Amino acid sequence: MVRTLKCATLASLCVVLLGCPSLLKKQGEDAGGADAAPSASAPVEAAAPTAASNDADVTHYPDQNPGNNETLTVRVMVAARTEASTTGGKLVTELKPGIQTSKLADHEGFDLVTFTDPSNPSNKLEGWVHATAFGAVAPVHVDGGATPTTTDGGSAPACKPQPLDLKKNANGSCNAGYSACGAMCRMTCKADADCCLATAHCTGGFCLGPGATPCGH
Repeated sequence: MVRTLKCATLASLCVVLLGCPSLLKKQGEDAGGADAAPSASAPVEAAAPTAASNDADVTHYPDQNPGNNETLTVRVMVAARTEASTTGGKLVTELKPGIQTSKLADHEGFDLVTFTDPSNPSNKLEGWVHATAFGAVAPVHVDGGATPTTTDGGSAPACKPQPLDLKKNANGSCNAGYSACGAMCRMTCKADADCCLATAHCTGGFCLGPGATPCGH
């Protein structure tokens, strides 16, 4: 009789377990099985922030050369623009001498650099700057200008900055180094270096400054 009761009890327990698979599955999940789904609250790695806040506004050229983040120091006041040009694109800001920049690329005589936003030290900007702005420091004249000398033992400069445009003389002529350009006289050149200004380009034989109209237009 006792043996019969034990068998009946065991049979009942098997029926309960077989009829409740959800109970077995629940116990397996509570045990932390290997197939347990990851938590929905798991942290997601954030995307790296853009180095310069205005990167989307700046032109990037297919044939530009990488700059490897070389540190460049601004030597003369110069404009940083959204295009590799002294007149094209938009003005990002004016960079003063002594400002440290990081070179991202170069293209046709211009360097793409990043720098601290002058109006917001916590912000980074980037822009195209004429490469001559990072050249040697301008020489200091110590004897009335008769003999150009430098403070670092370097060689005498080929030229010093002069006005790009002058009024014509009373007789309609232009000074040496200038030629008629419409109603004015404009500095002549064969290369950008002849203009002696980082913001000027030799265009059509004349030194063309920011915002100036080419001669003959």
